[in-house]
Amino acid sequence: SLQALKKISQEHPTACLRAGALMAVLSYLDFFPTGVQRVALATAANMCKKLPSDAADFVMEAVPLLTNLLQYPDAKVLESASICLTRIAEAFASSPEKLDELCNHGLVAQTAALISSTNAGGGQASLSTSTYT
Repeated sequence: SLQALKKISQEHPTACLRAGALMAVLSYLDFFPTGVQRVALATAANMCKKLPSDAADFVMEAVPLLTNLLQYPDAKVLESASICLTRIAEAFASSPEKLDELCNHGLVAQTAALISSTNAGGGQASLSTSTYT
């Protein structure tokens, strides 16, 4: 079950990542109720903690899905997606090629739009300030 995977991902994030669990929890996300989506994204955020040097092989496929979630109306899903993307960007900070690849998925534009709407108090779900400062 997803709850069990969430607990496992807290203790063994890299093993879950290498087993393909990141894409597994993000696939078909739209078909599940919000509560399940929140657990799935929290699990994904766990897997993105302390990414190994070869993480690109496991996370780049998820970046477009995570980037699209920056438009999501639920604040908890949005927050977890943001945490995932932040951790991925931090892991790739020393690799211009990988950062370019992240940017090719519209990450910068989506993030800027999200921060702008958060600061403007727009109607969509917003981030807590601690997420992006």
